[in-house]
Amino acid sequence: MAHCEGFWRTHLENERPACPEDSSVDPTTNQAGVNLILAANSTALAAPFSTTVVVGSNNSVSAPSPQMVNGSTYSFASWSDGGAQSHTIVAPATNTTYTANYNQN
Repeated sequence: MAHCEGFWRTHLENERPACPEDSSVDPTTNQAGVNLILAANSTALAAPFSTTVVVGSNNSVSAPSPQMVNGSTYSFASWSDGGAQSHTIVAPATNTTYTANYNQN
């Protein structure tokens, strides 16, 4: 709950809302060395990684394509959640892994 101190400072003592709940969003790929971008909390990161987001928040995820890894070209095929190559995920209440699947050309 330490992360809520700043959140609570913006509210009067008797008007404190509940602290927002966090969950982990964990983008990964089926091909080592392929990069992903998750714009969560205004931060872009390369995969695989884990980031903490507020439950119910909108976060965009993107799977750049094509990508070169060790001399091979990989093209985006699908996301494990069925979303488009770039799409918005609503942070679930439980820690969740999203896998971007790539095919070698």
